[in-house]
Amino acid sequence: MERGIFDEKKRRDGSCGSFGRHRVIERRLRSKATVLRVVVVKTDDPAAYAQELEKGKQVMKGLGVQAQTRVWQARFAGPDAGMVVATIEYPNMAAFADA
Repeated sequence: MERGIFDEKKRRDGSCGSFGRHRVIERRLRSKATVLRVVVVKTDDPAAYAQELEKGKQVMKGLGVQAQTRVWQARFAGPDAGMVVATIEYPNMAAFADA
């Protein structure tokens, strides 16, 4: 009987060798992985954009959306200096899908 690389027999301890361990680690990482949404905005008034973003954060909080929002303004970005970069970090893919 021929065996392929995915046909590992279970060991006495219940593991499937290194391949099985990698699959378990991969599942754990996937379930705990955060999701980061990055939005680059070109605006003439970054302060006004930041104020509107604060309003949006309050709406998200009121809706129970689990997310952390951060905002940066590019200073040393050549022709893109002044651009605003906003990130919204969700604890997992389920929270991102619910948002």
